Amino acid sequence: MFRPKMSDARAQQGFVEAVSDRHASDWVDIDGPAEIVFGKDLPVAAAPAVPAGRLGLDLATKAELERLSLRWRKRPGLWPMLQAAWRRRRADRYQQLLKADALGRWSEMVGLAGELRASGRFTSQLDFDLEVRLATLRARQGDLDGALEDLAPWRSQQTERPGSYEARVAGVHAAAGNRTGFVRLMGKAQAASSDEASRVLDHALAQARFGELAEAEALMARVDAAPVLPPQSEGKVLWTQGLIAMRRGSADAIHLLNQALAEFLRQSEQPAVWTALALCACDQAIALNAAGDRNSARSILKRVAPVLRAQADRPLMALLKRDKLLSRREG
Repeated sequence: MFRPKMSDARAQQGFVEAVSDRHASDWVDIDGPAEIVFGKDLPVAAAPAVPAGRLGLDLATKAELERLSLRWRKRPGLWPMLQAAWRRRRADRYQQLLKADALGRWSEMVGLAGELRASGRFTSQLDFDLEVRLATLRARQGDLDGALEDLAPWRSQQTERPGSYEARVAGVHAAAGNRTGFVRLMGKAQAASSDEASRVLDHALAQARFGELAEAEALMARVDAAPVLPPQSEGKVLWTQGLIAMRRGSADAIHLLNQALAEFLRQSEQPAVWTALALCACDQAIALNAAGDRNSARSILKRVAPVLRAQADRPLMALLKRDKLLSRREG
């Protein structure tokens, strides 16, 4: 456990997997001067005491998750591959790219990005999207600085949607395992957007995952008061509420995360939601394990493993393996 004391007197705490305090300090990425205190006796919220009847997934959600898992795991034969190649020539290369990106098929993703660039039929927004995905891969492979340099020229061009540049760069930080940078950039995206409701929600989710609990709660109060949210935001709202409940030690956490996962599954025909779906399912599995239902936790993680092992950062994978929730073969 660690508790950094920030220069502006705000206290934070968290967990980091390391063999010594010196190695742990390498993982704790704090902006500004900070004194970091490590120890086993730092206070943490108790695991939620959840009634046995509320553990696990309902049958309909289990069935949907299993169907999606089978789609992810299936390896195409020659004829489906030929069909896919023919379809790519027509219209859906971008959807294929999203699938390859979510599932960690990096060489396929890079190849499709090259094909899309060569076609010259896409808007500057989609050109930026492709650049972000390639930079994210570079950051995931260990070169965050190089990835940020690749994206820097795009900052002045992203004026149509204020906050979009900062939000996408936040995802690059997340891919590199820089959780503090991810939260900070989501805050900048919110500010740049003049507090657009969707950016407030994204910032709240980032704070709930990796930041300050009180800040996540304050942001969610603003989300609740927002007159309009973009369509299909319910999954993110429930995910954020579930994480806040989990960090508070509330028995509502698993129920809320179950609802969040069901919402993401309703949108799962779109590969753009697969990463959020897998990470939400992972948080649900962590909550179930803390409540004593390891079998359900392992079952859920097995089904989302194809996306999770591509998208999770190193500290999360270390946590799952430490608690024996993800096997070596699956992770």
